[in-house]
Amino acid sequence: MKIKQLFVGLSAVALVSCGGEKTQTPEEVAMKFAEATKKMVEENDASDFKDVASAEMYDLMSFMQEMTKDEEAMKKPVELFTEVSCETKENTAKCNCKTAEGGEGAEELYLEKEEGKWVVAGMKGKKITAEEVKQTKDMFKAMKEMADQMKNGGNEMLDSLDAGAGDDLESEVKEGMEVMEEETME
Repeated sequence: MKIKQLFVGLSAVALVSCGGEKTQTPEEVAMKFAEATKKMVEENDASDFKDVASAEMYDLMSFMQEMTKDEEAMKKPVELFTEVSCETKENTAKCNCKTAEGGEGAEELYLEKEEGKWVVAGMKGKKITAEEVKQTKDMFKAMKEMADQMKNGGNEMLDSLDAGAGDDLESEVKEGMEVMEEETME
């Protein structure tokens, strides 16, 4: 009888020491990613991405938080996903996420299993690479620098352009941003 009790006790200790936690599903991780996004935007805190994102996504989201922390336009409320459906293939999953507004594909997250747990590794259904993160960072830094120069009365860029070229510059910047976003998130 004592051997049986000892075995049961050791089994319980082993379960507790191993964590006893069940692995989260891709759907649960996608929901937590949305919660981390909400916290990043509304509270300027990207720390929750560490638990639900790959190293590259965590790097990107932390950078985005740092770049936008003083931007009032970025402080708008973030809707959480109300419905998530994932298509899983072995160690990858693509999750279509809807918000209360009903926006199908409001986000299409790409997840991978890392060390036995699901993490968001990309958006728009594709994994993001370290090189893409670097390119995105470089682009945002250049855009922020240009915007800061213009805010601070440094209109040297516009002054050096021919008359009427400012309209072209604005449309070129917008077009460049759209192209870069498409390339980065494809």
